[in-house]
Amino acid sequence: MDLSAANFARNGVDADDPRYPHLCSDVFKALEGFAGEQRRFDLIILDPPKFAASSVGLERALHAYRKLSRAAVPLLEAGGMLLTFSCSGAVSPEAFQRAVTLALADHRRRGGWFGAWRPRLITWSIWGSAKVPTSKDWR
Repeated sequence: MDLSAANFARNGVDADDPRYPHLCSDVFKALEGFAGEQRRFDLIILDPPKFAASSVGLERALHAYRKLSRAAVPLLEAGGMLLTFSCSGAVSPEAFQRAVTLALADHRRRGGWFGAWRPRLITWSIWGSAKVPTSKDWR
């Protein structure tokens, strides 16, 4: 928390500004709390620790990525952006993308994958449940 406050200060932002709360919590409990408060966000960044050090933990890791994304997706506004990461070398970009896609489907949300960069960042734009994407949404 001190590092976060120091980073705010370096960037000229008041760390005590209520628009930018700092919290230390289990991520699933925090996301559940936000859902209970009916909070919505334009941007959510998920950067979990390594979930699979080797192929032995692959299925468990994919389940964890899906669970984490599933908890975040309902908090996104239509048109919002989900930035999600995997630093698990055992998880292929395709498997990671599939886990996030399934999390979107769990909530009947549609999204567009914009790209993957190292270390395995996948960027999604969320369209919501009603809007069907068109080619202009990809520009």
